[in-house]
Amino acid sequence: MAEALLPQTYQGRSLAERMSDDSLVLQVCENCSAVQYPPRECCRECLSDALAWNAVSAEGRVVAVTALQHSLEPVFQSQTPVHIANIRMETGVTILAFCDAGTTAGQVVNVSGANEGDRFGFQVVPKASEKTP
Repeated sequence: MAEALLPQTYQGRSLAERMSDDSLVLQVCENCSAVQYPPRECCRECLSDALAWNAVSAEGRVVAVTALQHSLEPVFQSQTPVHIANIRMETGVTILAFCDAGTTAGQVVNVSGANEGDRFGFQVVPKASEKTP
């Protein structure tokens, strides 16, 4: 996975602290059950501030894939191309995640978090039925 920049907001740091390979944890509104991404202070559906961090479904479908060929950000310059997927999650939110070069639009994938000290981000994990032999 490409090394990512540290989040600059309280909500972003809270997300980074909860990232793991085991489950996908996002904010869920305790009032209307809407899943939130990116992290925020109020629900995007009902504006409630009762948001809790919960494990949610990690499954989604790749909408689009691109490769970052050049970056002004020093952390990415030595790692180009960086492959990035836009994923529409079962929960209704859309996530950008690092992926392999072989990831294609329409592919069903799981998304996991990776938090390794000063590195964090989402990573695409192909579902077993979607892996190529």
